[in-house]
Amino acid sequence: MANLGEVRELFIRHGGRSDLVDEDGNDAGADFFINAGQRFLDRLFRFPKDEGRLILEMAAGDYFVQVGRARSIKEVWAFTNQGRTLLTKIDRRELEEHFGAKPYNELDRGVPLYWAPAVVNAMKRTPQGGVIGFQADLITRPGKNDITGLLILPPPSEGVRLDIRGLFYSPELKYDHETSYWAQNEPFILMMAAMRAVEITYRNTEGANDWLRAIRDEYDGIDKDMVEDDITDVNQLEG
Repeated sequence: MANLGEVRELFIRHGGRSDLVDEDGNDAGADFFINAGQRFLDRLFRFPKDEGRLILEMAAGDYFVQVGRARSIKEVWAFTNQGRTLLTKIDRRELEEHFGAKPYNELDRGVPLYWAPAVVNAMKRTPQGGVIGFQADLITRPGKNDITGLLILPPPSEGVRLDIRGLFYSPELKYDHETSYWAQNEPFILMMAAMRAVEITYRNTEGANDWLRAIRDEYDGIDKDMVEDDITDVNQLEG
């Protein structure tokens, strides 16, 4: 079990990058690589805490919510005074068929029925401040400065609570005492992922691939142990 400060110590000790901390061992660039490594691990492997729920409040008339740590949205539920509704995922073509080409803030309000992945910088704004999203690239990979979120339509006529379920990135590690699944359970793998991130910045493909193989080898052993534990539990229950 480890926190950010302890993972940083591993990273500096085994990576030999004392230039990425100050004289007291505080962050001077190391944490960037640790968090980059953590996001890479999130994308590379499934892990016990990647599934989660995000509860958000929407005011009447709103049509966009930010979900910055979402990797993949599976379900979106809307809770109103009328009860709860499982929203239907909708693509750009279906959006145009259902709502035409009006700015979002001009649509009739009601009980939300649909959701779509949205990227803020991909939406075109009108001079009045409305958003002409149907001409925008809603289903896209976010750019460097984009804020990803969900488009919820029609805009609610009353306050709504959203229950968003899916896969989420681990929380960014900012302070020494903070931890995550990877820091707490697999600090050695997280340290290796941070070293891989360093190699990428130097465009050292061979070095990055070496770290990737080491990460996969280490995780494969852990994964096999977890599978063996699952089999043992099943046998004990059946026996």
